[in-house]
Amino acid sequence: MAKTYYTFRIKLANDQLVRVEKWDEQHQFKGEPSRPFRYQEKLEQITPLLQPALTNKLNNSQQARQLGEALFEAIFDEVLRIEFINFYQEAVRDKKQLLRIELDIDEQTMPEVAALPWEFMCLPEYANLGDRWLATDPNLIFSRRRALWHPAPPIQLEPGEKLRIALTIASPKDLDTVKYEEVQETLVSLAEEQAESIELLPIVNPATPSAIDKLLEQKPHIFHFIGHGRMENEAGEEVGQIALMKKVFNKALWIDAGFFSELFNRWSPGVVLLQACESGMLSASQAFTGTASKIVQMNIPVVVAMQYEVSNITASQFAYEFYERLAKGEPVDIAAQNGRRAIGLETQYRKRDFATPVVFMRVTDGYLFKHQETESESGKAKERPTEKNNTWTVNNIYQNTHGGDAAGRDVDKRNIYRDCTIIQLPQNQGSTIPTVTDGTTSQGNSKTCAVILTAIRAEYMAVRAHLIEIKEKIHPRGTIYEKGKFSTNGKVWDVIIVEIGAGIPGAATQAERAIEFFNPNVILFVGVAGGIKDVKLGDVVASTKIYGYESGKAEESFKPRPEIGLSSYNLEQRARSEARGDGWLKRLPSIPHPIPSVLVAPIAAGEKVVASTKSEVFKFLRSNYGDAVAVEMEGIGFLETVHANQQVSAMVIRGISDLIDGKREVDARGYQEIAARHASAFAFQLLAKFFKNFEQKVN
Repeated sequence: MAKTYYTFRIKLANDQLVRVEKWDEQHQFKGEPSRPFRYQEKLEQITPLLQPALTNKLNNSQQARQLGEALFEAIFDEVLRIEFINFYQEAVRDKKQLLRIELDIDEQTMPEVAALPWEFMCLPEYANLGDRWLATDPNLIFSRRRALWHPAPPIQLEPGEKLRIALTIASPKDLDTVKYEEVQETLVSLAEEQAESIELLPIVNPATPSAIDKLLEQKPHIFHFIGHGRMENEAGEEVGQIALMKKVFNKALWIDAGFFSELFNRWSPGVVLLQACESGMLSASQAFTGTASKIVQMNIPVVVAMQYEVSNITASQFAYEFYERLAKGEPVDIAAQNGRRAIGLETQYRKRDFATPVVFMRVTDGYLFKHQETESESGKAKERPTEKNNTWTVNNIYQNTHGGDAAGRDVDKRNIYRDCTIIQLPQNQGSTIPTVTDGTTSQGNSKTCAVILTAIRAEYMAVRAHLIEIKEKIHPRGTIYEKGKFSTNGKVWDVIIVEIGAGIPGAATQAERAIEFFNPNVILFVGVAGGIKDVKLGDVVASTKIYGYESGKAEESFKPRPEIGLSSYNLEQRARSEARGDGWLKRLPSIPHPIPSVLVAPIAAGEKVVASTKSEVFKFLRSNYGDAVAVEMEGIGFLETVHANQQVSAMVIRGISDLIDGKREVDARGYQEIAARHASAFAFQLLAKFFKNFEQKVN
């Protein structure tokens, strides 16, 4: 019986705090401990221990252990260490399952931290659990995780479809000899022994850019490159480079990481394995310059690379164990973990070699290659998408390339158009994929345009994550927008987004300007708010109306005469419908626990930041606006402006980022970002389902 995963996800977003998310084998949330990140405190200890590894002078296991313990202690203080050990005991010892450790470091803000060789980490001897290296323990799976907005989809194999492996080799005569024969023989034997399930595509040697491009047209599931790499260009700059081949002279053609990763615009494999020196190394001073880092940004589910120079023997040993495990049907991350283990056992941890392979993993489990059920197995043949008269819709493409839901239910399609760019679609008159130009579709030339306003950067980035093909648009008065596409149910919205800053006047001005400039069908204000009553952190509030609570008459006491902005009736009805379901949760990178609620209710808005339940403003709100569940700063100006443009449907959607008291503490725990993600997911769910309402209106 296959083992399942417990997950211990470590998030390092700044140099102050370690945030952990724990999930059991059923992906039930098990807690979110946070502790101080002790990197600065441990840096003086780590730096000298790091030098032997960086210079390849590490020559005994005690040196490796000292470095591994120092790195471990930078993340795990005494409290978090006990938390981890208890979780290990539950998952591995008690439940006999696997424990995945995911290390998610914000490379943008802390490139020097991301560049550290965390694969050395080991439990300190005083933990009394024996020798336990996180990157080689067979009961653990250690990988790095890049928190991109769009989740990486698993590769779905059609019934009877073979797993396609592409091997590319670059061995220029002007560089050291590349020993590839053993890996090549392993793959050839593997394909022969399992001819019914594995296909080795024609081997590309020498690997030129054009030869790789043609190979990727055959849509391999695994792309394996053997050759040379480095983390410094001819000018001495920290830039990841790969040595391909010149077409004529059999000499090295050094290309940078950006060019190499661009090759995967042709096709995105499930796994990219780079058997090349320093291909997994990250820059300590610049984010996203390493080769593996660039490839991860291409939304590849799994990238395996080498962070140091690696000998032919070590690289071949890793690859051999990796493919042997895959051949047995084991998950790709287990195969990589055991590849590192094989090196560690061979070298007895006396060298840096065991910590050289780095795994970036962005899928929820290691069983990357899953065959779809046949119709007879699923019993749902009538509900599966079918191809008729060679006509395809976006939904057909998604279901047929990613499996969809066997019962035909709605699934997360945020990556549809990214996937469409790598699928050779039938070019015929029957195609129902719309051609989109300036907010119109080819189907009746009906305009489908939405504008989304945000106040702060966290809100803006959460909204932006749902869009593709993003381009800048500048208003004649200087406002800078971004325009992207949101694909849903076989159709496309043009979505314009803008960050306007906090405050009522700005919201009113920018709403009027955007409506005049883009003439949208829908305009939304999406962001965060403080919860007043009946809500918890992470909940979403879709406004029925917005109270402008600062409007009134000042006599001996202030008498409120509230301004009221109403959301559009059709959006309110759609919001109530979606609030009863869970479709919007599937637009999040992962399902949060506990599950947030959606309330369709009034919101209060004013220019004051309400930061205490003891404040006069808070007491005033509870006394005079008892049905308002949240408070924010822009909604009233926004809805009042839209009221004069009744051809546009409008609503304010807010995620609850704080409960008034303790705002600074929950902000430090990342709840602004969490609340913004939740509000954005619900907003795009409304757009996805609002299409039907809109089509009835325009037709």
